[in-house]
Amino acid sequence: MRDYGDRYDHGTEEHRASLTVNRLERRVRNVLPLGFLPYMPRFLLPPSGSSSGYSSSIPLSSRLPFVETLRQECPDGYMPDFWRQGGEEDENEQGTRAGGTYKDFLNHLKEERKVGCVVLCCSDHEDDMEFKRNVLTNEEFVKCLRENDILIWGADIREREGYQVSQTLQATTYPAISFFSLMPVNASSGSSSNSKFTILTTVQGPPSTTTSAPALIQLITNTIVPRTRPFLNRLRRERHALEEARRVRDEQDRILAESERRDRDKILKIRRENEERSRREREEAERQEREHEIKQREKEQRDRFHADMLQWRLYAKQHLLRAEPSVEDVKAKKAIRVQIRLPQGVGSAARNVRVFPLDLDTSRDVYIWAETLLLGAQDDAGKARMPPGFTADYPPRRDEPFLKLFTAYPRKEVSVDAEGWKVVQDAGGSLVMELARGQKFGGDEDDEESEDESD
Repeated sequence: MRDYGDRYDHGTEEHRASLTVNRLERRVRNVLPLGFLPYMPRFLLPPSGSSSGYSSSIPLSSRLPFVETLRQECPDGYMPDFWRQGGEEDENEQGTRAGGTYKDFLNHLKEERKVGCVVLCCSDHEDDMEFKRNVLTNEEFVKCLRENDILIWGADIREREGYQVSQTLQATTYPAISFFSLMPVNASSGSSSNSKFTILTTVQGPPSTTTSAPALIQLITNTIVPRTRPFLNRLRRERHALEEARRVRDEQDRILAESERRDRDKILKIRRENEERSRREREEAERQEREHEIKQREKEQRDRFHADMLQWRLYAKQHLLRAEPSVEDVKAKKAIRVQIRLPQGVGSAARNVRVFPLDLDTSRDVYIWAETLLLGAQDDAGKARMPPGFTADYPPRRDEPFLKLFTAYPRKEVSVDAEGWKVVQDAGGSLVMELARGQKFGGDEDDEESEDESD
């Protein structure tokens, strides 16, 4: 900015020539209105082209160089905060904002409920520099705009945007300053529900009188602000109330949606829990049914096996037991007495003694006799038959557990072979019986079944 000021103060020959042309142009414009320029002879028209810095009487440029030109012409001035579309700020040391069309500026004023100031200048006017340096960049004037939150938009009528705005506002003298604001349609009622955008006032003329900084400050302080502030504040409060109501409504909708979501999740959770509980109950019922079926089949198999074993024991008693040797054979040590002690509660209390010849090959006959001891008195009736799948050997079925015999002392198992028969002889024939789990005998079948079910 400093270097530009030096160039501006001590400019080149071309710049001085441009200033001379501008002075001539101002004299012509002071004598004749702008409307007569198209009808003047060509030799009386101001020079055109880049040498004069003048574009045209009817601008064709769409650029808005007003703010940039103001910075260059008033480098030491107190720059106002020109409105910029979107609220962005230029990166300069004075924080000046600029840019955006006139229409966008007015729409922004309506939306934000603020007062706007439109400044139209003509750089060809003889009072232009005085207005820019002493009014537009005056510190007190700029502070007044800022303190009253008045937005400012400016343009030069030599440019297309400024020329179109000047035609819209019917400005005839420059500089021209217009103030805009929303105002109630019926001023007496002051209703904020029906308002329109209004030109409050337009000030035109030289900066020494009507457009001077003190005059504009007094106009803003005594007329513009008292006239607009109450209504605009009411509009802002209503908008704030509407926004707050909308925010509260949105918050309520959010809370309601959240509550509905939680309720929906809770319902889904309960539904899933019920489905899971029903599934578990169904699986448990199916498992119990399968277990019942398995137990039923096992019970039927046990009952069938026990019935077959009972039949086999009866058959063994009638057909498989050999005749006992005589007492003389025992004395002659050709035979041995074998005594078997039954488990507690099994069979009768009578002594279970039988004589077996010593020349037996195995203890098979001892085991067959032991099986017949499990018959009850009511079972020893009728002619027996060999059950299907059973043999006359021992054990009659190799895939089922049977009883076991042990010596009384020292305890030693008696196997169904020659070694087992030798163990019997060494023990003097004194044996103890143990039943494999699930074995039944005589009339104790119901008790055994009840014991299994309780287990």
